Amino acid sequence: MGDIFRKTNKYPESIKLTQLAYQMAENLGDVYQMAATTKDLSRTYALREQMDSAYFYAEKSRKLVLELYSVDGARHTAFFQALYDMNQQAEEIEKLQVTKRINLIMLWGTIVVLILLIVLSYVLHSRQKIKIKNQISDSRKQEAERELTEIALKNQLLEDKQLKQELSLKQKELTSHTLNLIRNNQFLEELRDELKGMVKDERRDQKRQMQKLVLQINENITQGIHWKEFMGTFEKVHHSFFEKLIQRFPDLTAADMRLIALLKINLNNINIAVLLGISQDSLRVARHRLRKKLRLEQGEDLAGYLVGIS
Repeated sequence: MGDIFRKTNKYPESIKLTQLAYQMAENLGDVYQMAATTKDLSRTYALREQMDSAYFYAEKSRKLVLELYSVDGARHTAFFQALYDMNQQAEEIEKLQVTKRINLIMLWGTIVVLILLIVLSYVLHSRQKIKIKNQISDSRKQEAERELTEIALKNQLLEDKQLKQELSLKQKELTSHTLNLIRNNQFLEELRDELKGMVKDERRDQKRQMQKLVLQINENITQGIHWKEFMGTFEKVHHSFFEKLIQRFPDLTAADMRLIALLKINLNNINIAVLLGISQDSLRVARHRLRKKLRLEQGEDLAGYLVGIS
């Protein structure tokens, strides 16, 4: 029955009945049955992969067979056959044990490889996500910087345009003030010349009054609101120009500054003389004195030097 249960894969029932048969054979002193039952037990435990028990009963069966055939010489051939079978069974059990260990090693190796692949996949995926995130961040940063650069450039262009417009307006104002000064001084010069003619008249009762009027005109010919407006506009167009000159040449006077301003805007000598209310000879003297104060070399152009100062 134990053999039937073993062949039908009912191993617990087979082991139980086979052990019972072994005890009965042991009680009867039947060595042959004891050897047979231990052999069956070894096979059953081997099928259950309980190799320690299988080996134990196989060894016990071998010893019983040795005991059996050592007593009965007539069964010598059967003894060696049984011994061979026992050795074969022991080898099979050992092979099963080796196969089991190999399978276990392969199983653990597969698990380790799978774990490593999972970890590697996670690391690569994480790095790819970080790389994509950094690329998106860099792209957004570059786009923001580009937009800021464009805005700054537009603002700079607008500012430059506005400054050019303001400078153009100030230059127009400066030109207007210059023309007003020229007209004003020309009018005063004409009036002065006319009064001088009246002074030369033989009518003595007008001379004193006329002379007084000529002196007043001479004193005010280059003064007034037009000069103040002219100098104010000039300083707006040529920012810090006078400050730089005063720092380098502290002995410059207000009269020098007026002459410098007129030379800076490239007025000719005739208009400069009219604006300053002096003759051409006096203008040459004033230019010569200014050259000395500015420490210019002989032959160096005064107007060109002043125009070159920004």
